[in-house]
Amino acid sequence: IPPLVVADGPTIFFGDGASLKSYITSRLALSMTMGIEFCGLRTPMLTAMVIDYEDSGANFKRRMRRLALGIDQSLTEVMGVHYWDAKGIPLIDQVDGLRRYIEKHGIGLLIIDSVAPACGGDPLDHGSVLEFFSALKRLGLPAMLFFSMFDKGCRRSVAGWFKSMLKNPGLLFTGNGKRSIFLT
Repeated sequence: IPPLVVADGPTIFFGDGASLKSYITSRLALSMTMGIEFCGLRTPMLTAMVIDYEDSGANFKRRMRRLALGIDQSLTEVMGVHYWDAKGIPLIDQVDGLRRYIEKHGIGLLIIDSVAPACGGDPLDHGSVLEFFSALKRLGLPAMLFFSMFDKGCRRSVAGWFKSMLKNPGLLFTGNGKRSIFLT
Protein backbone atom coordinates (compact mmCIF):
# COMPACT_ATOMS: atom_id res chain seq x y z
CA ILE A 1 0.00 0.00 0.00
CA PRO A 2 2.44 2.65 -1.10
CA PRO A 3 3.34 4.88 0.58
CA LEU A 4 2.11 3.43 3.90
CA VAL A 5 3.57 -0.04 3.51
CA VAL A 6 6.10 -1.11 0.92
CA ALA A 7 6.77 -4.71 -0.08
CA ASP A 8 10.55 -4.51 -0.01
CA GLY A 9 11.35 -3.02 3.38
CA PRO A 10 10.19 -1.32 6.54
CA THR A 11 8.15 1.83 7.00
CA ILE A 12 8.97 3.84 10.11
CA PHE A 13 6.37 5.85 11.98
CA PHE A 14 7.98 8.47 14.21
CA GLY A 15 5.87 10.29 16.75
CA ASP A 16 5.34 11.25 20.34
CA GLY A 17 3.69 8.82 22.70
CA ALA A 18 -0.11 8.89 22.43
CA SER A 19 0.04 10.27 18.87
CA LEU A 20 -2.19 7.44 17.57
CA LYS A 21 0.61 5.44 15.88
CA SER A 22 -0.72 2.18 17.34
CA TYR A 23 -4.35 2.91 16.46
CA ILE A 24 -3.56 3.95 12.90
CA THR A 25 -1.46 0.87 12.16
CA SER A 26 -3.88 -1.45 13.97
CA ARG A 27 -6.70 -0.11 11.81
CA LEU A 28 -4.56 -0.62 8.71
CA ALA A 29 -3.76 -4.20 9.78
CA LEU A 30 -7.45 -4.85 10.35
CA SER A 31 -8.27 -3.46 6.89
CA MET A 32 -5.71 -5.79 5.33
CA THR A 33 -7.05 -8.78 7.22
CA MET A 34 -10.57 -7.99 6.06
CA GLY A 35 -9.53 -6.96 2.54
CA ILE A 36 -11.19 -3.55 2.81
CA GLU A 37 -9.99 -0.04 1.96
CA PHE A 38 -7.99 2.06 4.37
CA CYS A 39 -8.43 5.82 3.96
CA GLY A 40 -9.44 5.30 0.35
CA LEU A 41 -6.48 3.05 -0.43
CA ARG A 42 -6.96 -0.53 -1.61
CA THR A 43 -5.30 -3.04 0.69
CA PRO A 44 -4.02 -6.51 -0.11
CA MET A 45 -5.69 -9.26 1.88
CA LEU A 46 -3.07 -10.67 4.21
CA THR A 47 -2.46 -11.64 7.80
CA ALA A 48 -0.61 -9.23 10.10
CA MET A 49 1.27 -9.72 13.34
CA VAL A 50 2.00 -7.15 16.02
CA ILE A 51 5.30 -7.72 17.84
CA ASP A 52 4.67 -5.73 20.99
CA TYR A 53 7.31 -4.31 23.32
CA GLU A 54 5.15 -1.71 25.04
CA ASP A 55 1.60 -2.87 25.73
CA SER A 56 -0.29 -5.91 26.96
CA GLY A 57 -2.23 -8.57 25.10
CA ALA A 58 -5.40 -7.46 26.90
CA ASN A 59 -5.04 -3.86 25.67
CA PHE A 60 -4.26 -5.07 22.15
CA LYS A 61 -7.43 -7.21 22.09
CA ARG A 62 -9.52 -4.34 23.47
CA ARG A 63 -8.15 -1.92 20.84
CA MET A 64 -8.75 -4.38 18.00
CA ARG A 65 -12.30 -5.11 19.19
CA ARG A 66 -13.10 -1.39 19.27
CA LEU A 67 -11.69 -0.85 15.80
CA ALA A 68 -13.58 -3.85 14.41
CA LEU A 69 -16.86 -2.62 15.88
CA GLY A 70 -16.25 0.73 14.20
CA ILE A 71 -16.11 -1.08 10.87
CA ASP A 72 -18.99 -3.49 11.41
CA GLN A 73 -21.21 -3.66 14.51
CA SER A 74 -21.81 -7.39 13.94
CA LEU A 75 -18.11 -8.31 14.36
CA THR A 76 -17.72 -10.09 17.66
CA GLU A 77 -14.22 -11.45 17.16
CA VAL A 78 -11.17 -10.08 15.39
CA MET A 79 -9.31 -12.69 13.41
CA GLY A 80 -6.24 -12.44 11.24
CA VAL A 81 -4.24 -9.95 13.30
CA HIS A 82 -1.86 -11.92 15.51
CA TYR A 83 -0.23 -10.71 18.72
CA TRP A 84 3.31 -11.57 19.86
CA ASP A 85 4.36 -10.43 23.32
CA ALA A 86 8.06 -9.64 22.87
CA LYS A 87 8.61 -9.60 26.66
CA GLY A 88 11.44 -7.10 26.24
CA ILE A 89 13.61 -9.63 24.38
CA PRO A 90 15.58 -8.04 21.51
CA LEU A 91 14.26 -8.90 18.05
CA ILE A 92 17.57 -10.50 17.05
CA ASP A 93 17.10 -13.08 19.84
CA GLN A 94 13.58 -14.01 18.69
CA VAL A 95 14.14 -14.53 14.96
CA ASP A 96 13.96 -18.35 15.00
CA GLY A 97 10.73 -18.48 17.02
CA LEU A 98 9.19 -15.68 14.98
CA ARG A 99 10.08 -17.40 11.69
CA ARG A 100 8.36 -20.60 12.82
CA TYR A 101 5.25 -18.66 13.89
CA ILE A 102 5.21 -16.60 10.68
CA GLU A 103 5.40 -19.73 8.54
CA LYS A 104 2.80 -21.64 10.54
CA HIS A 105 0.24 -18.80 10.45
CA GLY A 106 0.94 -17.31 7.02
CA ILE A 107 1.87 -13.87 8.32
CA GLY A 108 2.33 -11.28 5.56
CA LEU A 109 3.02 -8.07 7.50
CA LEU A 110 4.86 -7.23 10.73
CA ILE A 111 4.09 -4.31 13.02
CA ILE A 112 6.78 -3.66 15.63
CA ASP A 113 5.88 -1.48 18.57
CA SER A 114 8.48 -0.12 19.36
CA VAL A 115 11.92 -0.12 17.74
CA ALA A 116 13.88 1.23 20.74
CA PRO A 117 13.34 -1.81 23.02
CA ALA A 118 13.44 -4.17 20.03
CA CYS A 119 17.04 -3.06 19.39
CA GLY A 120 18.15 -4.62 22.65
CA GLY A 121 20.53 -1.77 23.35
CA ASP A 122 20.79 1.96 23.03
CA PRO A 123 18.77 2.91 19.91
CA LEU A 124 21.27 5.73 19.31
CA ASP A 125 24.06 3.16 19.02
CA HIS A 126 24.57 2.09 15.43
CA GLY A 127 25.46 -1.49 16.45
CA SER A 128 22.10 -2.04 18.16
CA VAL A 129 20.22 -0.53 15.25
CA LEU A 130 22.11 -2.60 12.68
CA GLU A 131 21.38 -5.79 14.65
CA PHE A 132 17.70 -4.87 14.70
CA PHE A 133 17.55 -4.31 10.94
CA SER A 134 19.55 -7.50 10.34
CA ALA A 135 16.96 -9.46 12.35
CA LEU A 136 14.13 -7.76 10.49
CA LYS A 137 15.70 -8.63 7.14
CA ARG A 138 16.00 -12.29 8.21
CA LEU A 139 12.24 -12.33 8.85
CA GLY A 140 11.75 -11.28 5.23
CA LEU A 141 8.43 -9.44 5.49
CA PRO A 142 7.24 -5.88 5.01
CA ALA A 143 7.13 -4.14 8.36
CA MET A 144 5.66 -1.08 10.00
CA LEU A 145 7.94 0.16 12.76
CA PHE A 146 7.14 2.56 15.60
CA PHE A 147 9.83 4.87 16.88
CA SER A 148 8.99 7.37 19.61
CA MET A 149 10.41 10.85 19.34
CA PHE A 150 12.93 11.22 22.13
CA ASP A 151 14.55 14.39 20.86
CA LYS A 152 12.01 17.12 21.57
CA GLY A 153 13.82 19.40 19.11
CA CYS A 154 12.81 17.25 16.16
CA ARG A 155 9.12 16.89 16.98
CA ARG A 156 6.92 17.24 13.88
CA SER A 157 9.75 18.61 11.79
CA VAL A 158 11.42 16.67 9.01
CA ALA A 159 14.29 19.16 8.96
CA GLY A 160 14.67 18.79 12.74
CA TRP A 161 14.66 15.00 12.43
CA PHE A 162 17.44 15.10 9.83
CA LYS A 163 19.40 17.52 12.03
CA SER A 164 18.93 15.08 14.92
CA MET A 165 20.12 12.21 12.69
CA LEU A 166 23.41 14.03 12.12
CA LYS A 167 23.92 14.36 15.89
CA ASN A 168 22.92 10.74 16.68
CA PRO A 169 24.53 7.98 14.59
CA GLY A 170 21.88 5.44 15.62
CA LEU A 171 19.18 7.59 14.08
CA LEU A 172 21.23 7.88 10.91
CA PHE A 173 21.37 4.09 10.62
CA THR A 174 17.65 3.91 11.37
CA GLY A 175 17.00 6.38 8.55
CA ASN A 176 19.12 4.33 6.16
CA GLY A 177 17.32 1.06 6.96
CA LYS A 178 13.86 2.29 6.01
CA ARG A 179 11.88 2.57 2.80
CA SER A 180 9.32 5.16 4.02
CA ILE A 181 9.22 7.47 7.02
CA PHE A 182 6.17 9.20 8.53
CA LEU A 183 6.10 11.72 11.33
CA THR A 184 2.89 11.68 13.37
